[in-house]
Amino acid sequence: MLKSKSLQIALLVTLIASLLSFAKFNNCRSTNWASPDVYIHMCYSDISALYGARQINTDKWPYTSADNSLEYPVLTGVVTYLTGLLIDDPNGYRAYFDLNAFLIVLLLFVSVFILWRLLPNTHRYFQSRQQSLVHSLLIGISGLFYLLFLLSTSLKANLISQHSF
Repeated sequence: MLKSKSLQIALLVTLIASLLSFAKFNNCRSTNWASPDVYIHMCYSDISALYGARQINTDKWPYTSADNSLEYPVLTGVVTYLTGLLIDDPNGYRAYFDLNAFLIVLLLFVSVFILWRLLPNTHRYFQSRQQSLVHSLLIGISGLFYLLFLLSTSLKANLISQHSF
């Protein structure tokens, strides 16, 4: 069990933010990133788009030609290629996205822990009830704005999908 309250709060907020972010992409995951859903539901991701567009789904090295190169740094391209090797299905967009999302969330948790370790006096920051209340309110307000954004996006997507243009 974690002994530090500040680390528990930081990891809990990270978990909630990760789950909300993953839920945001759920519609596109269920439709396998079909167009125009990715734009209507605002869940476009380069992870799934580049899986087929840069032929990572056929295990092709992403920097073999100018037509096939990734517009990302080489280290990102190497990770993209290596995670693509783990997916056997050329149509495995969902599995490829899920694997990359898991790795990104894992890196996020590691980053939060490293930042927490770099600030050794963080636990004192949360000992004061007034400061803890202010931080809880700030976290709650930012979460509320994120939920309002998700709700407005869903409402807009439903309104757009009901009207054919």
